[in-house]
Amino acid sequence: MKSLGIREFVALGALIAAVVIAAQFLDPAASESRADPTVVRLGEPSTPTTAATPAPTATPVAPPHRLGAPTSWAVNFFEDGFTQPTDQAFVADLNFSFPKAPFPDYKDDHWSLRATADFEVEAGASAFRLRHAGEVTVTVDGTTVASEGGGGTKTLGVRFDHAAGHAVVSIDAKDTGGPFEITWLPD
Repeated sequence: MKSLGIREFVALGALIAAVVIAAQFLDPAASESRADPTVVRLGEPSTPTTAATPAPTATPVAPPHRLGAPTSWAVNFFEDGFTQPTDQAFVADLNFSFPKAPFPDYKDDHWSLRATADFEVEAGASAFRLRHAGEVTVTVDGTTVASEGGGGTKTLGVRFDHAAGHAVVSIDAKDTGGPFEITWLPD
């Protein structure tokens, strides 16, 4: 007969540990401690205890870096949806307001524009604001960071986190009814 090897000793140790743990669950006397008042037993009235809860402390959050206006915006106009642009413009300021469709061949309340600009951002949170009338979706480097439906003129605060460096901000605005507006608000 061979002597016991390391595998057998490990298996015996695991078996002994399992038996000790199982005995704690199967032995009713092991859990019948009356010294602990926080233990609730079925069928017995409980006395509530109040524990002091520490007051929450606010973690200071650095304010976001405000994005200034870029040097230029590339603006694409779409007749319906965002599939194929029909017109393009480069503008210094994002400040469009149209009571009707911007071009005679566009159907009013069924057109959209996409304004894109490059920014150099600091690490951390960045923010800017837009005034709009119509649906707006804002993406940074292809990730949606803000969206808001139409229904009158609104101000949308946009905040996003980014590593230091280059960021591409794209604003999709859709005319859904009534006058259309999209304006980059300075701080």
